[in-house]
Amino acid sequence: MRGKQFINLGVWSYLLNNFKGVKMADISKIDMERINGLLDKLEEVTNKINSMKYVIDSGSNDNGWYRKWSDGFIEQWGIIKYSDSKGERLNQSTTLIIPFTNTSYYVSLISINSNNTQGNSCAVLSKTVNSFNWSSSYWWARDAYTSNYNWYACGY
Repeated sequence: MRGKQFINLGVWSYLLNNFKGVKMADISKIDMERINGLLDKLEEVTNKINSMKYVIDSGSNDNGWYRKWSDGFIEQWGIIKYSDSKGERLNQSTTLIIPFTNTSYYVSLISINSNNTQGNSCAVLSKTVNSFNWSSSYWWARDAYTSNYNWYACGY
């Protein structure tokens, strides 16, 4: 018993000598409503941060460029070099940079010409998760000068 009393007295002596003047908090004065309000605000901010969308991956290859967003949304785009001497305006297939999860994605295709006096009407004929087929009707005007087709696709 004496050993234990000595140790307890030693601990008590240590506390008294090292914590003189230190005031202990009175936990009866803690405002729990305020703490709960702050926790609610913290949860609100956390939810806003978690709902923000941001780019998680991006890259390119010979077909173009892409961005993949944190919610799974994908954007990709590219340039199709044009040469009508090869018949490259009818029933063409363009391979996507990365596949979509389904075929409900949006595709836009536009011709680029050097003098903006004539143009091509472009249509997407069909889509798979890996590619889309397209065609262009060329107006055989002397000054059309189509040089490229730009494309953009987005979806999940």
